[in-house]
Amino acid sequence: MPEMPLSFRPLLLALTVTLITLPLLLTLTHASETEGSTESEQGDEEDKPGLTGDWLGVRTWAGERGITFTTSYTGQVLGNLHGGIHTGATYDALLLMGIDFKLSKLLGWKGATFHASICDPQGSSLTDKYVGDFGVVSNLDTYDSVRLAELWLEQTAWDGHFSTRIGFLAADEEFCVCKTAENFINSSFGIPGGLADNFAVASYPYGGLGVRFIAEPVPRFSIKLGIYDGNVASGVFPDPSPRATPSTEFDHWGTHFALRSSEGAMGLLELEWQHGDADSKAHPAPLTGDFIVGAAYHTDRFGLIEDRTLDDLGSPRETVNSGIRGNYAIYGIAEHELWREPGSQKDGLAAFTRATFTPPGRNFFEYTTETGFVYHGLFQADAADTLGIGVAVLGVSPGVRAAYRSTGVHLASAETSVELTYQYEVTPSLSVQPDFQWILHPGGTGPSALIAGLRVSLKL
Repeated sequence: MPEMPLSFRPLLLALTVTLITLPLLLTLTHASETEGSTESEQGDEEDKPGLTGDWLGVRTWAGERGITFTTSYTGQVLGNLHGGIHTGATYDALLLMGIDFKLSKLLGWKGATFHASICDPQGSSLTDKYVGDFGVVSNLDTYDSVRLAELWLEQTAWDGHFSTRIGFLAADEEFCVCKTAENFINSSFGIPGGLADNFAVASYPYGGLGVRFIAEPVPRFSIKLGIYDGNVASGVFPDPSPRATPSTEFDHWGTHFALRSSEGAMGLLELEWQHGDADSKAHPAPLTGDFIVGAAYHTDRFGLIEDRTLDDLGSPRETVNSGIRGNYAIYGIAEHELWREPGSQKDGLAAFTRATFTPPGRNFFEYTTETGFVYHGLFQADAADTLGIGVAVLGVSPGVRAAYRSTGVHLASAETSVELTYQYEVTPSLSVQPDFQWILHPGGTGPSALIAGLRVSLKL
């Protein structure tokens, strides 16, 4: 089948979303208002207007019928002041647009939600141009193209204690998430390199076909399972099998839905225990935290990382190992409040740590760790501002270092990023965030880099 011209891809993306959402929109004139909605349903349906207001009443009208719009724009200037490849600055940004349909109001389908979202990354990569680090300085950094982010249907049951989500999913929205670290800009504090760089996992900006289950058998304890496409972007993530033929497919718009047995499947399993009741009305409320253990498994065949690295360096061996069937990662997360300001329910100091481990013979990074402290409400009440300092370490596997040594390059055993960031809420729809990063051994070979920048986040 001939490749579709690029000029038609945005049209295909628009048609995909439109064809799925149109039947739901057409039911609005026939949907009756549902009484007796639970508090959780009402909270989910609330659509707080941002900088663009209520859209002449459209948001309120839609919210009453179970439709919620989410639109945000994040832009930033980042500069490398010292070290790395060379000094310089870039601007990059991300526009996110999403829509959620509560089908209980639209169709009388209790517990069902339909979600569609697109993302539009823009700008240049500081990592590619000026730093050369493994961890990626900015969590917005990717190629510029409007693309489908997520498209799924979710069904909850048993008063919300069980849910199933199926469709085009982003695993990093729900798995291996360290909520305390969510304001950091360096990509290492998002989905860790132990997953994002060792596996072709469904994560920003590459969603993938999959299904996810969550069960809460007892209060504050949950079990989460996700199964996803084994390679969500075959033109970006090389096939890890020995001597695999490189793919020429590049999914610009996120609309090439394909499941190939040769690419295997990716599974994620996670157990979470929440300590303390975050909704407690007691004064003072107890300190709360989350403890998570998880594992990932990929069914594809993986060549030895030393052989694959030599291929990437243009020095392939004449004979290579046949590889190993399957690959895995284990991870753990601990995050907890340490102290809360007297009389406050939100303001105070919290700490987090996360670690990921993978077999070094099959993976570029054998371990990754992220640790830090965050203070909510330093100058503004109700945790409106956030000050954070974090350290992220990417441990390079011995096989990778051996491959580089054979070509005359000494690679450091780890890359370390230290980030200091402060987010200040100007209005509920506008925040500014100065940020500083110090990256030791960027890319394993470069001189340590000093990064400074400013991020502006808008809720539209």
